[in-house]
Amino acid sequence: MKENGLFDLTGKTAIVIGAGSGIGEAVALGCARQGAHVVCLDINEEAARRVAAQARHEGRQCEGGTVDIRDGTAVERVFDDVNVKYGVDIAICTPSINVRKPILKYTDEELSRVLDVNIKGNFNVLRAAGRVMTARKKGSIILFSSIRSLVVEPGQSAYAATKAGIVQLAKTAAAEFGPHGVRVNAIAPGVIETPLTAPIKANREWYDAYAAKSVFNRWGRPEELVGAAIFLASDRGAAIELVEFPWGCDFYCRHGRMMDEDGFDRLQAFDAIYLGAIGDPSVPDHIAVWQLILPIRQRFDQYVNLRPMRLVAGVTTPLAGRKPADVDMICVRENSEGEYGGIGGRVHAGTPDEIAQQVSVFTRRGIERIARYAFETALKRPRKLLASATKSNALNYSMVLWDQVLDQVAKDYPSVSWRKYHVDALAARMVTDPASLDVIVASNLFGDILTDIGAAVSGSLGIAPSGNINPERTHPSMFEPIHGSAPDIAGKGIANPIGAIWAGAMMLNHLGAPAGHDLIVGAIERVLAGQGPRTPDLGGKAGTRDVTDAILQELT
Repeated sequence: MKENGLFDLTGKTAIVIGAGSGIGEAVALGCARQGAHVVCLDINEEAARRVAAQARHEGRQCEGGTVDIRDGTAVERVFDDVNVKYGVDIAICTPSINVRKPILKYTDEELSRVLDVNIKGNFNVLRAAGRVMTARKKGSIILFSSIRSLVVEPGQSAYAATKAGIVQLAKTAAAEFGPHGVRVNAIAPGVIETPLTAPIKANREWYDAYAAKSVFNRWGRPEELVGAAIFLASDRGAAIELVEFPWGCDFYCRHGRMMDEDGFDRLQAFDAIYLGAIGDPSVPDHIAVWQLILPIRQRFDQYVNLRPMRLVAGVTTPLAGRKPADVDMICVRENSEGEYGGIGGRVHAGTPDEIAQQVSVFTRRGIERIARYAFETALKRPRKLLASATKSNALNYSMVLWDQVLDQVAKDYPSVSWRKYHVDALAARMVTDPASLDVIVASNLFGDILTDIGAAVSGSLGIAPSGNINPERTHPSMFEPIHGSAPDIAGKGIANPIGAIWAGAMMLNHLGAPAGHDLIVGAIERVLAGQGPRTPDLGGKAGTRDVTDAILQELT
């Protein structure tokens, strides 16, 4: 784990409970190595002091002591004492008990032991930490759950139930403490090998079965999860709760629709939508688009489609002699009306007289709000430069209205230099002189086409992200790579993951975690600039997993 701003705990005091062995020990030492003053606590005082001594031997600030988390009064007393001396910034609780038995063989005493530590103990820590941190208006609390709370496994009933309960405790505490500046998260570390898992290791069948459940197909080491815990503990830490929906072309093939009937109602409850690439040869494109992507954009009034187009150092552009400083544009595309309004029809189908009509719909309100967003975007960028894509010489109603509204809005932004370009001339300029462009505002169709050109001159469609934004936040915004599902390479493991990862970074920025956005984009830039692995679209031979792992390595 790198000692960088992502994990910096300098000047903070962390209480790590369960620090005497396994996961707790790794977390305590990790916090100390990142600059925190760590108070190691464990029911085994000798073990806690041993870990503290090891940290001090490395020149870190650490001390050890004992507490039984089943004793709420004792827990509160410890937190009060540490808070008076140093202030408590971080509380991490790792202990748990597991009695692996079928339900019918569980004794009352065994059930009480599991409940006392896993539920009552974590509740006691939450209450004590929450009391001192809400008073200080800051802090981070981290509890440890388990992947076993997500699966049905014989013999794990009480343990799995209590670990699921820990997640619920964390959610409730986050809602109660969050308004007071306190973050609460739960981590499910997967299958981690510690001295406490020795009985499982002794049974090869059990051991291999657990390994198969891991995404790495092996048991993890405690130090491998330290980064996640310390990131959440740091000032840059933030956690996102993900709920996955199986909607898309596979869903259509099974159910005859791209999403559930109540899909919009279910999505409305979320802060953001993270969308994978949609499309499959078995489903006509107009169905895939008009039963999922466009309805979400329109129903949730995601009227801004934001697409950065930037040449990253280390990536080759098809434009000769161009450098990263020459290709740095962002398109603000109108995303709710225009040419993709969905109005039209076909008559006399299949006859020589068949007619199709597609109607573009432009409203003053729609144009004005996208224009203001574009001017605001330009105002925040160094060059304060805006280009408007039009075709008012030929589209004598819709685009004339577009130009007139842009003219009117521009009066409110005298410090932004702007001009209009016919869209064909603008497309040519993106190739011949991209350095002359900065922010581009365009209609739905024009923006769709121009941003594909922008992605191409940036090196590949595979690295380009986009955000479908509802600026008023009355509905969730949606983030996705601009590329399609690339069915020609499906299953080969060679798709470029950068567009999707970058879109995730944009989502973090929208959700109020700009530092997370910057860290992820910085990791992408370092991988590409440092001649890291590249997928075939960028001229390399690496796979999707190789590039993803390289970006993760830059983060950790």
